[in-house]
Amino acid sequence: MRDLLLSFKATAVVQALNLGTGVLAARLLAPEGRGELALTMLWPLVILAVGNLSIDQAVSYHVARARENAGRVVAGAFVIAGGLGLAVIPPGLLALEFAYRGESQHLLELARRYFLVVALVGAAGASAASILVALGRVASWNLLRMLQPAIYLAGLPLLAALDAVSVGTVLSANATAAVSCALLSIVLAWRAAAPLRRPERATFRSLGGYAGKVHVGSLAEIVYGRVDQMVIAALLLPRDLGLYVVAATLAGALGLITQTLVPLAFPRTSAQAEHEGRLLVLGRYLRLGLALAGSGAVAVALLAPWLLSLLFGPEYAAAADVTRILAVAVSLQVARGLLSHGMKALGRPGLVSRLTWVSLPVSLAAVSGLASLFGLPGAAAGVAVGEAAALTVLLVTLRTSGLGRPLELLTPSLADWRFLRQRLRETAGRSRGAA
Repeated sequence: MRDLLLSFKATAVVQALNLGTGVLAARLLAPEGRGELALTMLWPLVILAVGNLSIDQAVSYHVARARENAGRVVAGAFVIAGGLGLAVIPPGLLALEFAYRGESQHLLELARRYFLVVALVGAAGASAASILVALGRVASWNLLRMLQPAIYLAGLPLLAALDAVSVGTVLSANATAAVSCALLSIVLAWRAAAPLRRPERATFRSLGGYAGKVHVGSLAEIVYGRVDQMVIAALLLPRDLGLYVVAATLAGALGLITQTLVPLAFPRTSAQAEHEGRLLVLGRYLRLGLALAGSGAVAVALLAPWLLSLLFGPEYAAAADVTRILAVAVSLQVARGLLSHGMKALGRPGLVSRLTWVSLPVSLAAVSGLASLFGLPGAAAGVAVGEAAALTVLLVTLRTSGLGRPLELLTPSLADWRFLRQRLRETAGRSRGAA
């Protein structure tokens, strides 16, 4: 419970920092420049996510299941991640040429530089963050979560003071923050897992086998998570993408619920010896996530016009309806994300992978079709339709596969309240004792 409370405190700080960077980037670049920044980062991040082969999820699963073998697993994961970082560069550069063929040479060059810098440490940094959580170093993981947006936020006023604001310089500030935190996370994970031991062939086979199963679905998740921006970039103008990104920034605050709960829920669910125990842990995290996301969506919907004008500027007020729709979509995404990772922790990563591929065409068709008809609000509505379809498919499959009963996972009970009350009392008692 203390780890959960600590993570929520860190989430509040991360949210404030992300909001600060979103506000400053939007105000400094205006809608068109903000859209160009998003477009420049879009395809490098997609390519890097494809190229990391989900090794971070594999190492988290194996370390949580067998901490006594952590030194060997972590060493193997770093070897694989380092190789992936180098291997993704040649095909990635070719892919960027294709992805930006209709854009200016300047944007293509910025995308190349960003990709090269982040590629070298991206997979290893993501793996290191997963290692820290799996080893119970939640405080270190939360520190890293806060540090990255803090570095980015510190760089933006400096650029403004130097009169050096441009899409390229803001992109450089973002890359500096990402690489710095990736390197620090590698050092912390290395020390946490010490002494590292030489990995055996079985270690590589085990990591690679699990990562391969998970990554089949992760490929769909990567496209699924970016399909809205991909469609807007293809069909609409950079200014439209800039408005959409700002709306997603405000509504996406709810997504930090997933970012907070999944890294805690996944290893704790995986560590349970019995299937019923895993369902119990998964259900509690799922219900908590839904309660937080639902109440947050209502608040965002009510305050969207005022917040957009106050924080980002009057020119972004046109994104109010888009923000409201995305708040609903993100709430559904919270539930889907927790349930997907829960099914992986139940030992069925391949099932999640297949289901994601089933849901992807629905989302792509909905976003493309509605964006063509209604512009930005249509794109946001398409995201909500896709999330609702994906969550429905997951719940039905959970039932038909015999893994669990959806109603039991989603329905709050008195046991939840007793559990939460007990943990809060224990945490308060420890705090008083420490004082």
